Amino acid sequence: MNYRELKEMTAFFRPALLVEGLMKSKTRAKLLDFLSMLIAFLFIPLALYYGAKFLPDFKVFFESYPSVLFFLPKLAGLFYLCLTIWLFIFFTQAFFYSSYFRALDGILSEKGIESPSLLRRRLPSKRRAGTISQTAFF
Repeated sequence: MNYRELKEMTAFFRPALLVEGLMKSKTRAKLLDFLSMLIAFLFIPLALYYGAKFLPDFKVFFESYPSVLFFLPKLAGLFYLCLTIWLFIFFTQAFFYSSYFRALDGILSEKGIESPSLLRRRLPSKRRAGTISQTAFF
């Protein structure tokens, strides 16, 4: 086997290797976890901001605290910025997995993995006159 044949055999994995070279999977996973937690905490100021913007009772309450009303739009913007970064990393991770598992036969050498008949299992049923046995997919 020469280099050209090896390169052709690994062509399916080239996009996954490119993404892995830019940022490792562990790093992407840690960033996704951190940003998920940050987004969860920043959702509270976002809800308060939109409550103060659209609900008159919230607006009266927050007008009495102008310093809080000053920071709510900035925290809402930070929420959207973190959400954008999270979505970018999430879609990069999804692209990595789609190109990594594209050639499933090369990764998993199990015979019959593509066969849906292996995924079928007969359910036990009582045989009565006129009944058809049931098939379930698992």
